[in-house]
Amino acid sequence: MPIKGSSEGYVFFNKQRKKWNAQYKEYDAKTDISKPRTKSFKTEEEARKYLATVMYQKENPLYIKHHGIPICEAMKANLKLKLDTNQISPTQFGRVTKTIEKIEKTPFGNKNIDEITSNEIQLYLNSQTHLSNSSIKKLYQQFNQAFRIAINKGYLMQNPMINVICPRSEKEDKIVRALTVDEQQAFTEYLLSKDVSHCKYKNIYLIQMYMGLRVSEALALSMYDIDLKHKKMNINKTLTTDEIGGVIMGKKTKTYAGKRILPIPDFLYPYIVEQMNVANNQTNNEEKLLFKPLNQKYTKRENVNSELKRILEKYFNITDISTHSLRHTFGTRCIESGMAPVVVQKLMGHKDIGVTLNTYTSVFDKFKNHEIEKHYFCRVYGIPTKKHAILNDYLFKDTKKSMVYICSSHKKGYQNISTEYFVLSSNKSENTSILEVILHTGRTHQIRAHLAYIGYPIIGDGKYGHNDINKKFKCKTQNLCSYKMKFKFIHPSQHLEYLNGKEFEKTNVQF
Repeated sequence: MPIKGSSEGYVFFNKQRKKWNAQYKEYDAKTDISKPRTKSFKTEEEARKYLATVMYQKENPLYIKHHGIPICEAMKANLKLKLDTNQISPTQFGRVTKTIEKIEKTPFGNKNIDEITSNEIQLYLNSQTHLSNSSIKKLYQQFNQAFRIAINKGYLMQNPMINVICPRSEKEDKIVRALTVDEQQAFTEYLLSKDVSHCKYKNIYLIQMYMGLRVSEALALSMYDIDLKHKKMNINKTLTTDEIGGVIMGKKTKTYAGKRILPIPDFLYPYIVEQMNVANNQTNNEEKLLFKPLNQKYTKRENVNSELKRILEKYFNITDISTHSLRHTFGTRCIESGMAPVVVQKLMGHKDIGVTLNTYTSVFDKFKNHEIEKHYFCRVYGIPTKKHAILNDYLFKDTKKSMVYICSSHKKGYQNISTEYFVLSSNKSENTSILEVILHTGRTHQIRAHLAYIGYPIIGDGKYGHNDINKKFKCKTQNLCSYKMKFKFIHPSQHLEYLNGKEFEKTNVQF
């Protein structure tokens, strides 16, 4: 059943398509009549926001008075609408306002919206290729939105942006690099050697590097967001800016996916406690902020970033790292460890998996092309007769059961797998062996399922192992870990080039 809206628009759920629809009437300048229009959304909230926008445009007489409105006035009206209907944050409002101010300085900045031609816009955008691709795209979007509003009002019959191509920037895309493993270790050791009174942003940097928080998320943390008993951290808001650039506490995260609960790493736990003690001892900390400056209400992200740059340049001769690079370092380490992209997405708070894949595409490509070689240690039940073997079989993934199945001959839906192992040591009294495993294909649960298939299940594996064996050895977690990585790049690796030819190994693995 339709949900009540206005007389001209309403929201309803389409059972067949399983989508929420916003339906309204739109004036058609060609036929001079109003026709029903429907747009689909995943959630009811999205549909209602869209309908509110359309109704605002129709019902607010001050929004666009006549076809002679200057284009930048239309842009500003649209932007104010988005702010009033909570479609953008105050921070975004400030940034887009600056974009519109740039357009105002152009020859047609105050030109009436119905007088501007496609050619004028194209020539202007072509002259802006010294800007970044994102900046050019923002300019393009502002023009497009202004014209779409005019068409919706019946003041224009055709959007001139149809014939406008968004040009590519002449600048190279900015690459946010992560700290190398050695750089991260050295910087971590530096931070841990400092008291919080001598390095006031120490724990912000640690949280970013080892939990992947945005700097705005870290600065918004309060003591109410920390669950010391369960070692959890609740990410539910960000520190942002208002329309005039002042620092304020936001009511939500950057995206809906940014709201998440993260486990606090064991080694980081005492430094979280340290920061909470600092916050507790502050007399002017009504909001119980974890990171509260002495003489200001909120910590400015610019100050955190500039101090990071100062430390890295002075003590480590590093000049191309920002606070966002620390978050990127966490994500890169996750991917390098073999963590599934969907898990990385949840930890990072990305709105969809595409963001994760695009951000770390170079790392994924290296794994896919076998230019990153991972070696594993595992403890299995049984002693293989062959001290070394390359296993070649076929694997089927059952997504509904979250299980994989292996057979020796090819069947429909099965993919080939190749797993190599070396027996490093054996314990006859326990009937166990320590294996080194190298993957030649990367399939879901490949090591666990393949070793179980040949009769040597990993101890502690609750899915492909044996419960009685796991109980015997009192293992609740699988005895499997990645202990070595080799980087052997064949193709250009851009910001990963520093890793080419290097090898990293964990030496104190114990089961």
